[in-house]
Amino acid sequence: MATIKDVAAAAGVSLGTVSNVINGKTNNHDLIERVERAIEELSFVPDAKGRSLKSTRTHLVGVVVSSIEEYGMQAILAAIEKRLRQYGYGVVLKTTDNNRILEKKHIEYFLQLGVDGIIVNTAVSRKKWLPRAETANVPVVFLDKSLHLEGKMDAIQVDYSEAFRRCFAWCRERGFARAGVILEKATTPRTELERLAALAGVGAVCHIVGDKSVESGFKAAFELLSTQPPLDVLVLGGYMLAKGAQKAVQVFGSATPGHLICLKTENWIEDEGSFDALIEVSNHEIGCLAADRILEKLRRRGGQQSGLQTLQAEFRVLQAPFAGGAALPLQGEPLRVALLKSQTADVLVMLSRVFSQRYGIPLEFVRFGYNELTSLVQNPDTLRDKKIDVVMYDIIWRDMLVRPGILQSLDTLRSDESYFADFIDDIIEAYVGEDGSLYGLPFLTGTQLLFYQKDLFEDNDLRMQFRREYGYELKVPENWNEFNDAAAFFTQSVNKRSPVEYGTALIDGGNLYNSIEYLNRLWAFGGNLITDNSVHPRTEVARIALESYLTSFSYSYASCKSWEDIADIFKQGRVAMVTLYDSYAFGINDSMQSRVAGNVGSGIIPGQRPVLGGWGLGLFSGSANRETASRFIKWACGRRIANPFAVLSGISSRKSFYLNTDLDSLYPWKSNVLKSYSLSRMRRLLDDRVAPDANLRLYDAIIGGQLGRAARGECDADIALAEIDKLSAALLE
Repeated sequence: MATIKDVAAAAGVSLGTVSNVINGKTNNHDLIERVERAIEELSFVPDAKGRSLKSTRTHLVGVVVSSIEEYGMQAILAAIEKRLRQYGYGVVLKTTDNNRILEKKHIEYFLQLGVDGIIVNTAVSRKKWLPRAETANVPVVFLDKSLHLEGKMDAIQVDYSEAFRRCFAWCRERGFARAGVILEKATTPRTELERLAALAGVGAVCHIVGDKSVESGFKAAFELLSTQPPLDVLVLGGYMLAKGAQKAVQVFGSATPGHLICLKTENWIEDEGSFDALIEVSNHEIGCLAADRILEKLRRRGGQQSGLQTLQAEFRVLQAPFAGGAALPLQGEPLRVALLKSQTADVLVMLSRVFSQRYGIPLEFVRFGYNELTSLVQNPDTLRDKKIDVVMYDIIWRDMLVRPGILQSLDTLRSDESYFADFIDDIIEAYVGEDGSLYGLPFLTGTQLLFYQKDLFEDNDLRMQFRREYGYELKVPENWNEFNDAAAFFTQSVNKRSPVEYGTALIDGGNLYNSIEYLNRLWAFGGNLITDNSVHPRTEVARIALESYLTSFSYSYASCKSWEDIADIFKQGRVAMVTLYDSYAFGINDSMQSRVAGNVGSGIIPGQRPVLGGWGLGLFSGSANRETASRFIKWACGRRIANPFAVLSGISSRKSFYLNTDLDSLYPWKSNVLKSYSLSRMRRLLDDRVAPDANLRLYDAIIGGQLGRAARGECDADIALAEIDKLSAALLE
């Protein structure tokens, strides 16, 4: 294996010069080229450990936990490791089984190893080793179990009081007079639990255990179930405790409570039909906060300081199971649903068998391409001929379908307030017409995200090269100028050392997709195409935005006609980054179909101006089965189907899916979705009373068509904008 001395000899420079090049401390391009050529020829790998010794840091963080078998601990550790890795730190993990002697021993090991910081999550109440860490000037962050603050302790704690108060109030509403509570020590004091239960008028019998194992849950539940009078409900302080308690309930038989509440983050596969309610806190958020806190201390190099950050647990009643019960025989005419041809829409087809079995209603799905569906939904006679009851429609078609009476109001559904409570903020407004009535429910929502290959932006050698060439740090782009720089850097025709062929992939087909990609830039630069019901493309802002867009094509994979094409190119690992609607990210993190699976990073698109997308399900006013069709729409867009649909498709209209971290490993981008929705805007529309399909023609054939010409090099930016101006004016005549 080559050494730094070999590199210096091959390049004809000193060891110090090689070190300066590796660490980005010289701008002498001649020396840089010579050293980098030698590094490449010798396959030399800079020693990260050697670098850290020069800075007196090991770039290691020690983590001590009670047990990695605890439910939710994997999510905490994954969040810590991922966040620290982004900043060049590794993790050393030790477990204690809540043994104070082992804990002290592990801390001593960390200090001898020279870790830069320590994170502790155990139920050992007294941290007698803390002065030793303070003397060594090693910062420590404690997680939710360290409730006994002493000295200079920096803690992230979970406050369960309000959640337990609501839990006991719910028990009282359900008529549950006695609750058995099984918690690990240091979760919430027994006296506090008993006080909250008494305030709600519920008798609480508490059992505190030393760990969250199945065995502890079984033993504690067995003891509680032996008490008199009998219990009505069990409140369980973790998933493993719940598994043990459920076994104890089986042993006792029918005389025991069938109602269970668990302290855990929802996992619908495990929880469906198992628990009445949950007391939740995000383990992912706990891990991220711990990592951020230790990173902040390391940046300040200030050692241990006092601090307390509190997360509030939430009490949530679970929905009824998605499936179950005896299947009813199918009878009557089938309900016919017109759907867009897409993988995500096909998920509904699979799941809808449950609806048919539960209600005895046969379903038929008719799939159409985008343009076919556009023509179909505008033609009431064709809808009647095909006996269509439910139509899937793009949100920008709403007024085009509402004004002529093609869609039937669904206002009768609005009386169920709990049904609408969990929808993404403000998403329902996209389905409310000018008269204030509801004309559909969100089915396939969509917001744009930036997807990228993580390792490319984390590679130290690439980061150093980028800094030398562009004068700033390589990072996930936050604006379109940074996007174009990164796209150029990762395009092999520009940078022969790029590990991928192209920096990005964009649409060049000349269609609606081009319009949306361009709007992202135009809005980011402060412009708009439509004002006062007319199109104004020939502005300086519009030209600047288009020049930026066309620059990106210099670093783009060619011949992409749709976002499905872009997703496929990204799956092949041929491009560094792409912008996509989350609904088109289907499969990019599936190792069976994607080479970049496990290496997918995501963020808000550059410029932070996503175009809101989405499809709804609406009721055709000419349907002969309006009541049944309305029931199906409510079911298809409802909370009961939301979890299995989201697991299979990766998208949802429900906030709870994006706040639940259980599926983050499968869909790592979903943590960015709600923020992206909050930034998203709908396309401005022309008054389509001039021509019913005016907006479709404007964004697809006119704007998209001319942008496609410019993207393919058939005309320049000024000509494209002039043509858009001329054609849009003719559209409005």
